[in-house]
Amino acid sequence: MAGRATTAKGLAKIISSKHGMSMSEAKEIVNKVVTAVQEEAASNEGGVFLGTLGKFVFKNLAARTARNLHTGEPVEVPAKTVLKFKAK
Repeated sequence: MAGRATTAKGLAKIISSKHGMSMSEAKEIVNKVVTAVQEEAASNEGGVFLGTLGKFVFKNLAARTARNLHTGEPVEVPAKTVLKFKAK
């Protein structure tokens, strides 16, 4: 599957054309779905499972030492939490 990834704007365009709604309505729907997934994944340790797609979960990444590619010097990267997706 080569090519570019579909963006939120691209999803809104698809929804708009397939369901006969305005782009602003479709963008609002996409934004609401993304926000709902983020909020639910943050409040639920099990994440969000979408049956035909996969699972969204927050993952804690530990602090680590990386390397500046230009200078080769070590750089401290702080711990962070990221939203991950695992396809079904």
